[in-house]
Amino acid sequence: MQPPTNAETVIVLGAGATKAFLPDAPLAVDDYNLNGLKERFEHFPHVRTLLELEGARHQNGRIDIEQLMTRLHGRMPYDSDDDMSQQAHLLSEITKEFINRIRRAKEGQFYKNDLSVFGRKCVNDRITCITFNYDDVLDQALWEIETEYTPTIRTTLRDPYWHPDGGYGFFVPSSNSTVNPGSVYMDKASTLLIKLHGSINWYPRKGERAPYGLDTIYHHEDWYPPKWPALPMGDPELVMRHLEPHPFFIPPVLDKTSLAGEPILQLVWSLAKKCLSNASRVYFVGYSMPVTDLAARFLFKESLDGHSEVIHVVNFAKCEQEKAHIRSAYRTVFKELKDDQFEFDGALKWGQQFTV
Repeated sequence: MQPPTNAETVIVLGAGATKAFLPDAPLAVDDYNLNGLKERFEHFPHVRTLLELEGARHQNGRIDIEQLMTRLHGRMPYDSDDDMSQQAHLLSEITKEFINRIRRAKEGQFYKNDLSVFGRKCVNDRITCITFNYDDVLDQALWEIETEYTPTIRTTLRDPYWHPDGGYGFFVPSSNSTVNPGSVYMDKASTLLIKLHGSINWYPRKGERAPYGLDTIYHHEDWYPPKWPALPMGDPELVMRHLEPHPFFIPPVLDKTSLAGEPILQLVWSLAKKCLSNASRVYFVGYSMPVTDLAARFLFKESLDGHSEVIHVVNFAKCEQEKAHIRSAYRTVFKELKDDQFEFDGALKWGQQFTV
C-alpha cells in the first residue's frame, strides 16, 4: 500500500500510531501508578473503591484510563456531593499521571527522524490529520519542521507550514499571550491537525468553566518558545497563573452529549466530517475502530458511506487471528472493505515509505 500523495488525503490516527513512533507512549489500558493512587486516596473510600474495581478488571496493576476518566467525569444517580468532590480530586491526579507518562516516554526510545519525515510529508502535501490522541507528539513534530515566523509568506501559504495558533482548525493562541498580549492573530497553516478529543496542551483560561468557548483556550507546552523579539517569553510560573491547572481533553464516552455539549468539539468534529466527506483517500493508521466509541463510528459511517473504496487501513498484527479481528471491527462499519485494503506491518514501517 503506497503512502498518500495528494492534498485530498485524510489520515486518521489512533493510539497505535503514536506508539509506533514512541514505543513507551501509554495506551488506554496501561500502567498509571495504580498502587500509588490507592495509597494517595487511602482515606477516600468512594474513589478508593473505584480504583480497586478498575484494578481488578486488568492484570499487573494496569487500569483503563479512558473508562476510569469517563466514570470520574460523570455522575451516577447515587453519587453524593462528597463522592463528586472525591472524583474531581482523583480525576485531577489521573490527568497528571497521563501527562507525566507522555513526558517520560519522550525521554526513552523515540523514532523522531521517522516521525519528522512523516510530519513533513503531511505539511508539504497539505494532508489533513484527524486524531483521537490527546498527546502532543505529532504536534511538536509538525511545528519543528519550520519554526521561523514569517507572516508575510505564511499568510499567502506559498510555503508549507504548521503552527499551533492556527493548525488545529480554530484560533488557539499561545499561553504566552496571557502576559504578553501584543499583536496576536491566527497564523495560517497548510495542513490541519484535528484533535477530536482535545489535547494535553490545550488549557482553558483561569476561571472559565465548561462548556468552553473558542476564545477561552490557549496552547501551552515546553516545545513551543515564542520567536517574536517584541514579545519576550513570559515566566512559565506567571503564565500558568492565568490558566486552569489541567488541560482540556475528553475521553471517548458512550454518552455523546459530553462531545456535543462542547463548542470546541462541535467545531473540530464538523471539520472532521467535512474533510472525510471530501477526501479521495482516507488512511486509518493505528486505529482499532473500537465498538465502544459510538460517536466515532457514526462519524465515519455518515462521512464515508458508499465510498469504502477510498479507505485503507494500516495497523499492526502479529498473527492471522489478530488480522481477522481488525478486519472484523472495520467491517462492522464498512462492510465492503476488501482484504487488500488492509496492511498489517504497522504505522512505523508504513510511514518509512514516505519521501519528501
